[in-house]
Amino acid sequence: MTGFEKYDSFESFRNKTLKARLTKLKIFLSYLTMPIIFIRSIFVLILFCSGSLAASPSSNTDHSNVERRLYAHSLNIKVESEKVRTSRERIQDLIHNYKGFISKSTNSNLKFKIPFASQDHFLIELRNLELVDKVDETIKDVTDPYEEYTKRLEIDNEFLLKYKKLFEEDKLPKRDRRHLLVKQHRVSLDIQKLEKKKKDLVVKTKFSDFTVSFVPVKHHSEH
Repeated sequence: MTGFEKYDSFESFRNKTLKARLTKLKIFLSYLTMPIIFIRSIFVLILFCSGSLAASPSSNTDHSNVERRLYAHSLNIKVESEKVRTSRERIQDLIHNYKGFISKSTNSNLKFKIPFASQDHFLIELRNLELVDKVDETIKDVTDPYEEYTKRLEIDNEFLLKYKKLFEEDKLPKRDRRHLLVKQHRVSLDIQKLEKKKKDLVVKTKFSDFTVSFVPVKHHSEH
């Protein structure tokens, strides 16, 4: 075998060896890239899920915010009647049937409360009993004052608790005791007022306020 033949055979062997190595390297690299692709897929999936989870609490929060709103309903009703006394008695019976209560009664007006859950049914029966001329409903959002009263009550109660403890432990200077006792009394009165206001707001949300105004009409007799 000549030198050129040896060289050709060596080149051929080297090329085959190089191709084999390159093939193995490609296979090896493909194994390396598979975990990367898999990891990328998992990462994309995590991002998608986290995005979905991040979106859902906001919608739940919005829903809960809507549910937490407190509303008071007031209705002014005009009733035309030929016999106001009879109409008044019928309406009073209807109020009793719906577990409501009368807050004020005059010759021309009747003020009462009906459970909000029964408001619509009460109106239907009232229209069946009397000649209802007009119904005006007002809806008022009372959430903000309710939350304000709640916060003020928390602050006042914390104040009383703090200074009650200091009095019991005898850690207050004598010169400050009288001043703090006066302040405690004022805060206690403020708590009573706030609790009443808060209770009144709750009642307003659970009961609809009705004001019925009677409009006397003359009986038209046939000639």
